[in-house]
Amino acid sequence: MDRRDSERGGARRGCVGSLLVLVVLAAGAVALARLPGPRAGERVVPPTTGSTTTESTTTVTSAGEPAPGSVGAATVLERIPVRKEQPAGYRRELFPQWLDVDGDGCDTRNQVLRRDSITPAQVDPVGCQVVAGDWRSPYDGATWESPADVDIDHVVALKEAWDSGAHAWDEARRIAYANDTTDRRTLVVATDSVNQSKGDKDPSNWLPPRPADRCRFVGDWIAIKARWELAMDQSEWGRLRNLLRDECAALTIARWPAPAR
Repeated sequence: MDRRDSERGGARRGCVGSLLVLVVLAAGAVALARLPGPRAGERVVPPTTGSTTTESTTTVTSAGEPAPGSVGAATVLERIPVRKEQPAGYRRELFPQWLDVDGDGCDTRNQVLRRDSITPAQVDPVGCQVVAGDWRSPYDGATWESPADVDIDHVVALKEAWDSGAHAWDEARRIAYANDTTDRRTLVVATDSVNQSKGDKDPSNWLPPRPADRCRFVGDWIAIKARWELAMDQSEWGRLRNLLRDECAALTIARWPAPAR
């Protein structure tokens, strides 16, 4: 075969190849035209990587898996019942506090002062009275050396606990709650004036004045309510949900020991 015959044969093969490509493309177009499209009003959401959906139309970026032994605060919040508060009958003396519940010769207040002092607390040689130490109030970041300047705060106040379900507890459980040192989230050392401003408010009415402490407070509040099987009212639950969707997104909380029964 001379060069001209070879060129003519190559041209014919090229034409056939082009025709085959056109046939394949046309068949593909027909197949795509037959695929069902989205229904009227349906939103098409593209797949994402490393994300979780909080609602059917909202995709948010995940901050990763919780640390070992922790759980998402939003997951815990979803399991807490929402009910109207039942404040009738509350009296502070129904929650005997600052007792020596573990029999070690040291009452709850002094145990927490010793536990939370940044440096070893100075203790009266007779008994367990703490006379000095170094405490940092998480709510406002202030530091104190005299125990007279700080309160031991029930993060979820006694009245709030009562209103949320503790009204149904027996005395032993109320004592256990008021003097709980088995989970350090229940009781914290706080500047006395800040603790007094907090009073028995829930997060819908009060948050720590130091912004950097707010998410810790939110996580501890949720953990305490869940641990002690206490309910939330609608405004409290809604405020916490909003915080977990905003400044405290992806907050995790450490698991808790079982409370005394």
